[in-house]
Amino acid sequence: MTAVPQRARSADPPPAPSLPPDIPARGGTLAHACAAEPSPPPPPRATRIRVAGLDLARALAVLGMMTVHLTPLVSDDGMRPLAWIVASGNSAALFAVLAGVGVGLTTGRNHPPSGRAWTGAALNLVVRTLFIGTLGLLLGLLVDADQASIILPTYAVLFVMLVPILRASARFDLVLGLLAAVGAPLVSHVIRRTWELPGSAALASNPNLTLVDLAADPAGSLVTVMLTGTFPALTWFAYACVGLGIGRTAIGRRHVAASLLASGAALAAFASLAGWLLLDVVGGRTQLAAVASRSMSLEAYTDILVWGAGGTLPTTTRWWNAVLAPHTGTPLDLLFTLGIACGVLGACLIVGRVVARPLRPLTTLGSMPLSAYVGHLLMLQVPVLADASWLSLLVKFAILLVAAGLWRLWFSRGPLEMVLGVFTSTVKRWLPSEPPAPARG
Repeated sequence: MTAVPQRARSADPPPAPSLPPDIPARGGTLAHACAAEPSPPPPPRATRIRVAGLDLARALAVLGMMTVHLTPLVSDDGMRPLAWIVASGNSAALFAVLAGVGVGLTTGRNHPPSGRAWTGAALNLVVRTLFIGTLGLLLGLLVDADQASIILPTYAVLFVMLVPILRASARFDLVLGLLAAVGAPLVSHVIRRTWELPGSAALASNPNLTLVDLAADPAGSLVTVMLTGTFPALTWFAYACVGLGIGRTAIGRRHVAASLLASGAALAAFASLAGWLLLDVVGGRTQLAAVASRSMSLEAYTDILVWGAGGTLPTTTRWWNAVLAPHTGTPLDLLFTLGIACGVLGACLIVGRVVARPLRPLTTLGSMPLSAYVGHLLMLQVPVLADASWLSLLVKFAILLVAAGLWRLWFSRGPLEMVLGVFTSTVKRWLPSEPPAPARG
């Protein structure tokens, strides 16, 4: 029998079989169709970076409203104080614009939400509406309208009014806001002139809405917050809409800040020029005075032109819409205060980039605007601090600055902002997550 010779052993191992380029070798095992692909690493968590200029503008808005509530209406020489002239109407408008900016920043910034992101953003605004609206109605039980007019119920309604346009672009929001500033007062004028609107005597005597008013007269409460109150939501929608458009821009960029400053100054100048032309050149002041003399006293008519009104003007003539005075709700009033708000915001964004550290006490207060606003209203109920004087204003503002600084040592958000965050986070957890990407293979 002949022996079969054994194959000579080679010193080198045989070459490994080549793999197709789309099947990598991992740890000596081959990937196959049944093996699940490893999940991709989670995207980096987005960090919210606060804009110092935005917080500075919020602090100035709160300080401005405190100035209106706490400074004497007449100085020693019988004139209106300069601080009151600067703050009256403008600070509340700035506060409303900044509310819209906040909505824009928390709902995608320059990428408007869509799909489930829009659903989450809409539910977030509904939660804010319920929380802030309830808070405002509770404050109405404590704060008399002679002390301060509470803006929070209007805020609540404005958040709901912004839901349908959350998907819109910045340009659309800005244009719609300017159109609303011109058209909404005219619509309000027609509605209030044409129909007899419901409203109780209690709401007429104290326009600060309460939970009792809402339960006893829901129709009158709705009319007050939408049309006849100090901050009618129908016309104030212009502020929130423009603010939403600003929040949809790259608000941290220098050119955005410069554009806001320039366009705001131009808009305020245009409104002032238009008011002068309509009343003093065209002759509107003469016709307005003739109509007003038949329906109100000379003192009441002068008070409207000098001090402003309580949110709306009479409907006896269309010339009322040419008045430019605080809280009159006319097209010129809205355009002027919009211009002031945009200009102040632009200036604050510029200043915040240059001198952020010295302004940290102010920006800390501005980072908790809801708590600061409610805090100053509660301090109005303290008899020692309730008098209208410059000293009272300075003491209250110092208290807010110190309290905000101490709070920030332990917490990143204000107390009311933290409570609101608990509610919004709870609703966010209820929302279904985005469906996972289908596995390949």
